Amino acid sequence: MDAVGLDAKAFFSRSPFMLSGGEKHRVAIASILAMRPGFLLLDEPTAGLDARGRAFVHNLIEQMVRATTGVIVVSHEIEEFESRVQKHLVLKEGRLWGL
Repeated sequence: MDAVGLDAKAFFSRSPFMLSGGEKHRVAIASILAMRPGFLLLDEPTAGLDARGRAFVHNLIEQMVRATTGVIVVSHEIEEFESRVQKHLVLKEGRLWGL
């Protein structure tokens, strides 16, 4: 939970239904990071997040890349991740294009 900026003790007594959208997002990411994956596949990781939440996700992706964790991001927001990725692939009309 520390990796995603949340105090675990504060969440033990809270119902998951009382968490904000951003908190739910962070708890979900924390549950995946706890398994120490070799790579992350993130589908629209910033969808529905405010600017602070998006900045958190961007920072997390950059940290994972520095830690040599492979990261695959699927997003309609190409510009948002343009400077954070090493390679772009675009799916257009059923074909995958490398940029």
